[in-house]
Order: sequence, then C-alpha cells, then structure tokens
Amino acid sequence: MHKAMIVDQDPMVSYLIREYLECDGRFEVVGEFQEMESALAFLRQNDAGLMILDFCLPDYHERALLGELYKTGNKTELILVTAARDAASLYRAMHLGAIDYLVKPFSYKRLLKALDKYIDYTKTVEGLRLADQETVDYLLHAPDAKDTGAAKGMVAGSDIERRILEDMAGGQGRDFTAKELADGLQVSVVTVRRYLKRLNDAGRVISDIDYQTGGHPRIVYRLP
Repeated sequence: MHKAMIVDQDPMVSYLIREYLECDGRFEVVGEFQEMESALAFLRQNDAGLMILDFCLPDYHERALLGELYKTGNKTELILVTAARDAASLYRAMHLGAIDYLVKPFSYKRLLKALDKYIDYTKTVEGLRLADQETVDYLLHAPDAKDTGAAKGMVAGSDIERRILEDMAGGQGRDFTAKELADGLQVSVVTVRRYLKRLNDAGRVISDIDYQTGGHPRIVYRLP
C-alpha cells in the first residue's frame, strides 16, 4: 500500500482526491492539509511516498518545499494540481521534477494515469541496480506509443510493462523468450526487448542464456 498525502486549500478538491485514491485501492491517505507549513510539519515526523499538492497555496514556495524534503531525507514524490493555466506556472512545476501536473478540474481517469506513472517510477527506482541511458530516459520521459513502436490501438508505455509481467506470472515460473512475449502482446520484438532490458536492470525479471536449443543459444527471461 502506497502512502499518500493531500495538500490543497479547497476542502472539496481534497475530499474528491481522497475519494479517488480510496477508489483506486493502491493508496492509503495518511494526511490531508490546507497549508504547506502543516504538511511539512507532518513530513518531519512521518513518511509519505506521494504528495498530491495544490501548486497555488498561499504559503507555498517551491524552494522551501525542496529544501525541506532534502533536509529530512524524505523520498516524497509530487503530483501537482492547479487551476493556473499560465506558462510561468507550468515552467515552475517542471523544474520541481514532479511526476505529473494536473489542471483542475481533472477526471478520475487522468488522475489514475498520474498514479500509474508514480507507481511505475517508484518500482523502477526501488529495484534499480544500475542505470544506463535508456533507464534514465525512461524515468525522465515516460514512453508513449511513438517511443515504443506500438501499433495504433495497442497498449503502450507502462501498460506494456504490466502486460509482460502478467504474462510471465501466468507462466508458472517457466522461461520466456522476447518473441513469445511479443506475440502475446501483438507488439514488435524490439519493443519487448527494450522493456525486458529495463525490467532486468531493475531486478524485476531475470535473464539467462539457454544453450539447450539444438542450435544457436537464446536469451530467456523469468520472474525472480
């Protein structure tokens, strides 16, 4: 269960976000706050992996927030929500390194997409043993269908990763080749290999070489 806190000056927005999180089922709301100072006081004594933050709080200053998170060593990621639509606000938000940026009013579907990005990001970072450029690029820029080579209408981004892991879990511990997984997902082998490499680097799948093929060796993958 992922611990989340909500910081929004509008009680109705805070209530709506809480309802969305409880409906999602993967998150526990550990605190709701209407001003930044009380939220930071909470973080000094408690952990929260995710802060869903109103970007326009009266007492909010991004430097103070980042300084506090750094000082406490708290690994809290941000999803920013705001009614502001100006370019300056977007620019400031991007410099905070937030997981996502939602413009009010936003739908449950759009918040769910942001939550999926957060979970995908944390799983990768927590399991990371080494980082190559592809892994860094993935963390900084969530892939879409254009990046993965998925055909129009097919799953893309974190959906491909989720489907790979689900298919492997359904195989009851057996080894898979990239081609077998690609055929099941109806995407290219190149795409699946990219995700398998990232999953392997993160320790979420294990790769091995199968020499018992009667021909050329092949790379196979299984769950840890």
